[in-house]
Amino acid sequence: MYSFQLTKNVIGIDIGTSSLKIAECQRAGEKVTLLNYDIRRLPRPTGSTDSLTRQELSAFIQDTLKELGFRTSDTVSEVTGPWTVARHLYMPDLADDEMREAIRWGAKTDFPFALEEAIIDFYKLEAFQKEEGEAEAEIISAVATQEVVEEQTALIRDSGLKPLFLSIPSFTLMQAYRFTQPSPWSETAAIIDLGHKSTQIIVLKEGKLKFSREIAVAGEVFTQAIAGTYEVNLEAVEIDEPAAERIKLKTGLLEEGGAGQLVEGVPLEQVQKRMGSVMDRLLLEVERSLNYYKNQFKDYEINRVLLTGGGSLLKGLPEALEKNLEIPVQLFSTAGLLNLKRKINNDLFLRNLPFLTTLVGLVTQVHPFINLIPQYSTPQVKKISLGNYFKPVLASALPLGILFFFGSQYWTASRQAAQLRKEVTFKKGQIARMGKPAEELARLEQEEARLNKELEGFPKIEINRLPMRDLFQQLPGLVPDNMTLTRFEFSRAHEIPMSQGTASGNLKFAPETGKIEEIQKAGSPGGRKREYQLIIQGTAFGSDQEILAALAEFTNRLNRSPFFKEAKVQTTSKSTEYTKGAAEFKILATLREGAGPFWGVSF
Repeated sequence: MYSFQLTKNVIGIDIGTSSLKIAECQRAGEKVTLLNYDIRRLPRPTGSTDSLTRQELSAFIQDTLKELGFRTSDTVSEVTGPWTVARHLYMPDLADDEMREAIRWGAKTDFPFALEEAIIDFYKLEAFQKEEGEAEAEIISAVATQEVVEEQTALIRDSGLKPLFLSIPSFTLMQAYRFTQPSPWSETAAIIDLGHKSTQIIVLKEGKLKFSREIAVAGEVFTQAIAGTYEVNLEAVEIDEPAAERIKLKTGLLEEGGAGQLVEGVPLEQVQKRMGSVMDRLLLEVERSLNYYKNQFKDYEINRVLLTGGGSLLKGLPEALEKNLEIPVQLFSTAGLLNLKRKINNDLFLRNLPFLTTLVGLVTQVHPFINLIPQYSTPQVKKISLGNYFKPVLASALPLGILFFFGSQYWTASRQAAQLRKEVTFKKGQIARMGKPAEELARLEQEEARLNKELEGFPKIEINRLPMRDLFQQLPGLVPDNMTLTRFEFSRAHEIPMSQGTASGNLKFAPETGKIEEIQKAGSPGGRKREYQLIIQGTAFGSDQEILAALAEFTNRLNRSPFFKEAKVQTTSKSTEYTKGAAEFKILATLREGAGPFWGVSF
């Protein structure tokens, strides 16, 4: 007699910038049981770099696995960072391989890096028929550069493990939501995963991923804002990052500093002011993301926001988000369908859940949404205990094995034939939609001739390099820290008399100087020389005194630069869009001679 055990042990690994989160779970069908987990701070690098090498990190993972007694090698993980992107797309309903290639070559403008060598997968949300009868699919694409996938895969293998699949944060958070929140998912929910170096923002509608974005405002930014120099009793007090981290965890956003109250030897009031500035930036990015989703999908009601990640434990953060977004904000606080082994302390696990949300989303994916590893090993395998009946079972299984072999060959051939028929039908449809090629070509040639004729009426300017590049490279460095620019506009200021014997002519670009110049004709009557001005609009943050000081400093910097003169504030007005003091402003700055004429151009 023999038995089948349909279970599988899987390791989940989440490698952050400062800690390693690792867990082992057991899967039995759709049931997932957490056997053990741990959160460990990463060791300091031994070399001169700020990050661990792959060899150092794999050795640390191996030591952790040995101490925890994990025996399986099958591992699930994810890749993160700016070289991983998820995008919501509408594409023709194609076969899987064709869909990946359609994303690679047809949706290039939707991604911030080249897709020629990228690893691409997708998750199909819905397939439907358009009014024209064409099959269309709503998908979420997952794209990562080949380098980051290979690096993560090599790290897992160097640690003595076998990678089952690699996901990206958007899909991991979607799975964590589905597994921990009761179904049916009839709401529109946003999830904010506030990490150490970055924050993930996703929006789910009825449990399906619709929008994702990664922003740079995260826990580390709060710490860096607190760190620095403070003036206490006319003496400078320096706060390093470890002390700043302690201050951040101790005070949070709720505690208000009274006059003279100190924390770690510095005024609490100044600490709150610095943290409030970072909180304003975080709120601005979250509001932009949610407003983009609402406008893009015409879904103007987000029912709630779920907050997770280590940064979500900052005191007062949920309350501040809820007050400004006017949306209920909750912490991830339940394990949902995840079963815990008896030796695991349930209360301690729930307190650590903000750090473990990614792990929960990884280990509970029995059927992964996407997989960035080309060769995927299924996570459900059979364990067979044959005992003393090995020979009888083998004898009876041999005919079945032969039948299974030939049957699988027939099934594979039939599937390939069906796939080929589907591709032929699709290609025929494409050809039919083209219509009559000759007539279409003639129409396009006529359209091209018409456009060329219209283009002849426009002035021709040959530009060999980008004008005013140096101006825009220097301009951000002139902006004070508590100010952000929102709009630039070049316009003609006025004209001044030119010397006798020259007159304004046509425009020409000079490659040797990178500027657009006017061709002057000698011997003609005296003309007038044009001057141009840059209109700068933006927002300054702080008290009235700080805003006025920032505006004065900005105009002084503009006047001292080689590109501007006569910079002055034209208008200011208070802004009520932010939780703290802010004012919108407009500054006029005349371009110095030679800075290049541009007018009537808005950016």
